[in-house]
Amino acid sequence: MGERDSGRPGARRQGRPVAPGRASSPRDVGAPHQRAERKQVTPNLQTLQLRMECNIAYLTGTMQA
Repeated sequence: MGERDSGRPGARRQGRPVAPGRASSPRDVGAPHQRAERKQVTPNLQTLQLRMECNIAYLTGTMQA
């Protein structure tokens, strides 16, 4: 990842200006933001759901133990 960042400084600004989970990140990309947004929304929901399930499982395990 360090090589890519040092290779082209504009990539960081274009790719993810803020946190990847932020809703503003796909809009900042520019013209193809609609396509990117549509692509990103569904996996983000899946990732959030999986994260939540993992967190709940971890917390329940901590509470029991």
